[in-house]
Amino acid sequence: MTPEGATRRSKSGFLSRIWEQHARSYDPVVLVNEAHPVKAVLPVLAGASLVLLAMYYVPAARDFTGIDRPWIPMSLLTAAGAITIVEWRYWERSGLTRVLILLDNCLYCLAIVAVMLDTTSPTRYVWGLLYAQAATHYGDRYSFSWPMFLSVVVVPCAVTLGFADYDYGLLALMLFGGVMFVVRSTSTEHVRRLEREKERYRSAYEISDRVATESIDIALATSLAEFGNFAHELRNALTPVHGNLIILREHENLHPDIKDSVESLDRSYVRINEFIEKLLWSIKSKATVSDTSFEIDEVLDQEIITRGLFPGDRSKVRIEEMSIPFEVKGNPEHLIGAIRNLVQNALNAGASNVTVSATVGGALRSASILISDDGPGLSTEVANNLFQSGLQSKKGRSHGLGLPLSKRLVEVLGGDLRLVEQGPTGTTFEILLPGRGLLQPTDEVLK
Repeated sequence: MTPEGATRRSKSGFLSRIWEQHARSYDPVVLVNEAHPVKAVLPVLAGASLVLLAMYYVPAARDFTGIDRPWIPMSLLTAAGAITIVEWRYWERSGLTRVLILLDNCLYCLAIVAVMLDTTSPTRYVWGLLYAQAATHYGDRYSFSWPMFLSVVVVPCAVTLGFADYDYGLLALMLFGGVMFVVRSTSTEHVRRLEREKERYRSAYEISDRVATESIDIALATSLAEFGNFAHELRNALTPVHGNLIILREHENLHPDIKDSVESLDRSYVRINEFIEKLLWSIKSKATVSDTSFEIDEVLDQEIITRGLFPGDRSKVRIEEMSIPFEVKGNPEHLIGAIRNLVQNALNAGASNVTVSATVGGALRSASILISDDGPGLSTEVANNLFQSGLQSKKGRSHGLGLPLSKRLVEVLGGDLRLVEQGPTGTTFEILLPGRGLLQPTDEVLK
């Protein structure tokens, strides 16, 4: 690759990371709620328009504020409101939504700046404080990203600097708003990261609890089955004893005392046998291990695997279909949890593409699931201690319980998780699972 090509690739990668940072800066659910046309946009537009019209048409208000061109901020507000409504209508189109968010927020801020520049002191300082409040509000809604910083801070401040005739008090208010945006948006990013980690650990502990419960159930069922075998053997051993007691009881010359003892032993045998029958029935009802099974292709679904990811991250995950259905015994949630952890770890480490594919072994008795990414790879130290809790990637992001838990979830299904490829161009994990293919083996398949 030529130096010019490397430079272009470096710039392209930098811009992609900046754009991705913006995609992660907002919560789509909150965005949709706050962009509702009737509940949010129209009341704001109506209220702001009434204030501006009152400032212009009420003589006392106009004399106090000195406003001359209210239609400029009203036009900016109308355009921003229209963009917000389009954003609300097409919010699922992530690329369009990202652009619209920058446009409408910039126009809202410019509307405030337009009023601020069109009024006289001290009114303009009130609007300067209103801009600082708006910038603080954006910092609470969005985590920090350079595109948003450019939209709500740099552009309004540049316009103010160009038209404010070196009003340093006004510029100080604008600077204060920019600082508040940076502080609050950085805090919002930190809080959201903690909430994601909290949710991740909560989910991990829930899965761990289910795994532990199922492991205990399996161990209990095995112990009960062994105890049941013991009770069954005990009953078999007592059967000939009971037969001999019957023969003795029917003997004609049997002494009365011995006969009473034989009858007492016979009654004891009946009670013991009844107890063993009840015990065996109870063990049979409690020692049954769940024989739930599922098909891998039902688990490898785009919606299931990417549930809980950022909207921008979901498009980075590609799920390939299986050519042959494959059935595995166990709880499908275990496999879903393992794959989700591996996918999330890859995205956290900086991967741009993650592929999940599955193939069936030649004898249709095993399946292989590959989770491949194009991330920065793993160091030798990390690769050698991969399944230990608290492991961190090159970027210092903790894998937490992800990899150890993924391995445990796969082991509960009777399979194994291993690292099969790692390097500077990406990492590949393989999940091996026992089971059976749902097609009869043919010569072509066995090849």
